[in-house]
Amino acid sequence: MSEGQVTLRTRKFIRNPLLGRKQMVVDVLHPNRANVSKDDLRDKLAELYKAPKDAVSVFGLRTQYGGGKTTGFALVYESTESMKKFEPRYRLIRYGLATKIEKASRQQRTSIMFIVIVSGREGRHGQGKDRWANIGWMEYETGQTRRTKPVTDAPTGKQRKNRSKEFRGTAKTKGAKKNKKDK
Repeated sequence: MSEGQVTLRTRKFIRNPLLGRKQMVVDVLHPNRANVSKDDLRDKLAELYKAPKDAVSVFGLRTQYGGGKTTGFALVYESTESMKKFEPRYRLIRYGLATKIEKASRQQRTSIMFIVIVSGREGRHGQGKDRWANIGWMEYETGQTRRTKPVTDAPTGKQRKNRSKEFRGTAKTKGAKKNKKDK
C-alpha cells in the first residue's frame, strides 16, 4: 500500500454469533490508486478487528465509476476453524485454506451436471429440440425418466429420424427407387 493513502470505512456492521463472525459492508477510499488488492484489505481488516488474517474474507468489491472508491463485503470470523466450516469452498481455495480437487474434464462432463429430468410431451415422445432429443429416445428405449449416466449408445440424428419415419410408416425401403414418373 505504498502508492497513496487508503482509508477503510465499515457500515452495516452485524455480529453473527451463530456463524461465529462479524459481517459488514466495507467502503475503501483510494484517491490516488486504481484499486486495492483483496490481500491488502484482508491485512487491514485483520489489524482493525484484531483477528488472524486467515479468518478474514473479502469479496464482492465494486469500484465506482471514476475510481477513488470501492465498496464490498467483508466477513471477520472468530477463528480459522469457523471460517473453514462456514465459508464456501471456492473462497477457501482462493485464500489457500483448502486445496482444489483436480478432475479430468471428461469426468466433469459426465458427472451430476448432466442429470436432466425429462418432463412434458417432448420427453415422452422424443420430439423436443435437438439438445433434448437423445433424452427422449433414452426414456423411450429404457423406460428411465432421469438420466443418471451418459448415454453411450444414444442414436444419432439420422437414426432418430429413420426411427420416427418407421413409426409413422413413411420410411423408404433400401431397394426402392426414387419416383420420377415411372414408365
